[in-house]
Amino acid sequence: MLEEVEKQTGYSFLFESKEVDVDKPVTASFKNATIQTVLDKVLDGSLRYTINDKLVTISQRPRQGATVAKDGSVTLSGTVISSSDNQPIVGANVYVEGTTLGVTTDIDGNYSLTVPASTRQVTFSFLGYDMKKIAVKDSELFKLVTLVDASNELEDVVVVGFGVQKKESLVGAVQSVKPSELQVSSSNLSTSFAGKIAGVIAVQKTGEPGADGANFWIRGISTFGSGQSPLLILDGVEITSQMLNNIPPETIESFSVLKDATAAALYGSRGANGVMIITTKSGRDSEKMTINLRAEVGMSAPTRVPEIADGVTFMETYNEASLTRGRSPRYSDQKIKGTRLGLDPYVYPNVDWYDMLFKDASFNQNFNFNMTGGSKKLDYFLNATAYNENGIVRKPDISKYDTNINAQKYLFQANVSADATPTTRVSLKMNTQLHYRHAPIEDVSDLFKYALTAMPSEFPATLPGESSDTFTRFGVTDAWNGSLFTNPYAQLCRGYGDQFRGHFTSALTVDQDLGFITKGLSATGMATFYNRVYSAVYRSFTPFLYKLTDYSIDDAGNYSYVSESANTGTTYLGTSRGKDGYRELAFQVKLDYNRTFNEKHDVGATLVYHQKERMMHISDSEEYAVLPYRQQGLAGRVTYGFDKRYLVEANFGYNGSENFAPGKRFGFFPSVAAGWVVSNEPFWRAIKDKVNLLKFRVSYGLVGNDVISSEYADRSPI
Repeated sequence: MLEEVEKQTGYSFLFESKEVDVDKPVTASFKNATIQTVLDKVLDGSLRYTINDKLVTISQRPRQGATVAKDGSVTLSGTVISSSDNQPIVGANVYVEGTTLGVTTDIDGNYSLTVPASTRQVTFSFLGYDMKKIAVKDSELFKLVTLVDASNELEDVVVVGFGVQKKESLVGAVQSVKPSELQVSSSNLSTSFAGKIAGVIAVQKTGEPGADGANFWIRGISTFGSGQSPLLILDGVEITSQMLNNIPPETIESFSVLKDATAAALYGSRGANGVMIITTKSGRDSEKMTINLRAEVGMSAPTRVPEIADGVTFMETYNEASLTRGRSPRYSDQKIKGTRLGLDPYVYPNVDWYDMLFKDASFNQNFNFNMTGGSKKLDYFLNATAYNENGIVRKPDISKYDTNINAQKYLFQANVSADATPTTRVSLKMNTQLHYRHAPIEDVSDLFKYALTAMPSEFPATLPGESSDTFTRFGVTDAWNGSLFTNPYAQLCRGYGDQFRGHFTSALTVDQDLGFITKGLSATGMATFYNRVYSAVYRSFTPFLYKLTDYSIDDAGNYSYVSESANTGTTYLGTSRGKDGYRELAFQVKLDYNRTFNEKHDVGATLVYHQKERMMHISDSEEYAVLPYRQQGLAGRVTYGFDKRYLVEANFGYNGSENFAPGKRFGFFPSVAAGWVVSNEPFWRAIKDKVNLLKFRVSYGLVGNDVISSEYADRSPI
């Protein structure tokens, strides 16, 4: 009978076979009946059912009072399942608050808890789910307990500029991205943007470890000058794209993309190219600490490598091309024959430059550890991630040092929140990123170009040296333009570089509920610090290049060579260094007001003051580098919604930047928007189960950009 109901209604049924006799014959006839009417008729009195969307759960009705002992204690038992997939939850906490009474569910989600007769309610909780409390007197509800996924609530709320808004009442172009959609095999977060975030263009130009982040833009490039990237905010701190790339997906709680002027106007002179806001996870009220571990080993390889002609094929094809153009062949038959027979690798070279410089694949490792927990008054989230990635560049046999790429990243996140008073909450979020990179001093993209363009039969990679040589003789010959050909192997061997980048952020936030003044009013103060450091050491030498000028063959067929120097090389490693960095200190004060009147009028307002100062760690030849760079501004938002159908929003940003001349440093950036939620209209109720959200919106606004061709543009007109 249930199978027939599934076919005709589209509903699915969940039950235990030992409780429901599916073979029991049932005779019934219905026409235009509801699912409730059908189930009430076909199920006997010992069964009950619950309907959640298109899923019907059937179970035995509990026998009233069957679990009451002689001393009055009550034994409660049942199963805990998830609302998202109706699967059992293993390790869910079942306990009586304020006591030591408690158990956890087993591998099948089952539990059994005996409580005293005086117990009024039992609490169910599990990380990632909303807490649920059931009164002991409602004994029938303990048989099957459904915990609601907390992410369902998060999906209804979207992080916007300086706050959050309900998705249904949003009128700006804001997209909320699930952290699970950002998990890819690469260690760089931006490589997951392409095809995952509507309106975001992402281009990955290289696969080099430590440098394979994608360039990305929100709805294209909107400004001229050097500031063409979106504004990036991590836990209230403005960060760089390098730091964004290093954020592990495991630490992200919300990821929002602000696309239009309505959404980004609050950022004023910083929002012209859109805004990305990342919020890291916090702890949850949980009886037990939760620990997650992940360890991965992966292999990296080029998706495709062009097939390169060997020396014989190249020379024959080149001669053919010359003849068809009325020119003499470049390569003699003797050279082609000697190369085909492999008579001598120096006189008749046949070099596979790509194979000499690159491997087929490399192996990478990454590890993640995080722990979450807390109580009602204090919670925490701690995360540690490590990446070790290797490139496919070979270590030269003749070299004493490794020229392959190796990138190591060590990432740490520590978030702690505590209730200082019943109305005051203090939070501290700290992020540390350490990035080490070892690579050949020659750019790998250039090495790849050399390997594909160097001719295989013009010169060998190296030539035999004399006994007195303290260096390697790298082969070379004259190019057609009078200069020398580039020896790819010599370029690979000539040196290496070590780089270190460190990013450190701290955000101290104090949230104060001002409900004692008026309901819905709150204040937030934030102090943030960002520190970026960079240092590099490059070591290299000038390769000795030699041309083969003559050779001879003795009676035994042994070759002797005559070569001459084509340049002046060095036998020592020269050293050069680089360093850079800056620090930023910012303060922000915010007032929020959110209240609903008569259950139909939703009123909201936000007013923010913020300021930031940047100082360079080192001064260069320009004197302005020793001076601080400052920004400050006001931002505000007012929202109104009537009956969750008609929405109006106005925003403004008033920002000042020292990048402009005195008297022209402040700008006003307003925006207005309106929305109509058609799906909340009474006439839409008949089809709301098919189209649950339909919204029309219109917006207009101004945003700006203060990052132009150079800092302190007031020094020269633009």
